[in-house]
Order: sequence, then structure tokens, then C-alpha cells
Amino acid sequence: MRALVIGLAVLTLSAVPALAADDCAMRQYEIDKVYGKRFDKKAAEVRGLAKQAMALCKAGKKEDAMKMYDEANKKGGIVASTK
Repeated sequence: MRALVIGLAVLTLSAVPALAADDCAMRQYEIDKVYGKRFDKKAAEVRGLAKQAMALCKAGKKEDAMKMYDEANKKGGIVASTK
């Protein structure tokens, strides 16, 4: 019984970062879809914020990354589908 509980705890803890990475990847995809091939000033600012957000995601700071993605979406006028 104890091994089962420990196994479930390990499985749950290992799944959480994977779910967070998917959310970051989806937010990044939305920004890339709209601004990926644009080279104006606004697109550069939005892509810069998204790049910083992805770095935060990779560092494990998902809450900060989501705030940064929200800021990028607001600046770019993008309605995020993953809120």
C-alpha cells in the first residue's frame, strides 16, 4: 500500500511540469502564428516578451511566464485561447 501511494505521488509530481510546458508551448504557438513572420516594431516587441516568457517557463516559473504571455497578448491584441 505504501509503495502504491509513493508511486502515485511520484507520477503526479512528474506530470505537473509536463502540463505546464504544454501551456507555455500553446501560448508561444499563438504568438508565433500571428507575429512569427512580421518584422514591424510591434511584432518585435511581442516576440521579445514571448521569448522572455518561454525562458521563464523553462526555468520553472510558470506563473511569471503566464503573466508575461498575458502582457504580450495584450500588447499584440491577441485573445489567448488557453486561459
